[in-house]
Amino acid sequence: MANVKAAYQSILQEIFNTQAFKYIQIWNNQLEQIAEGSTYSFPFPCCFVEFMGPKSYFPLGDGYSIQDLDIVIHIGHEQYDALDGNFEQNLAIFDLRDTIINKLN
Repeated sequence: MANVKAAYQSILQEIFNTQAFKYIQIWNNQLEQIAEGSTYSFPFPCCFVEFMGPKSYFPLGDGYSIQDLDIVIHIGHEQYDALDGNFEQNLAIFDLRDTIINKLN
């Protein structure tokens, strides 16, 4: 990938192609802000892409370099009761997580 913007757009498109999420954006701490009531609402399930980074940078010469860039995927969804007799247990989040892992690997 040529730059971080291209990497973000590529990841965003791959997640969008799963059709598992109603809202996909770059991470800007939206989940905490929505809990505080300090941001706009958005539909669930949602997915946010965060770039942590670069932790290491190695010049290769001739104007080229290599970097390690960590990418964090934040998933938000609502499920109040799965009607499986265990109100506190929410396993649907793992399905969303696995969808992203399978698509990006």
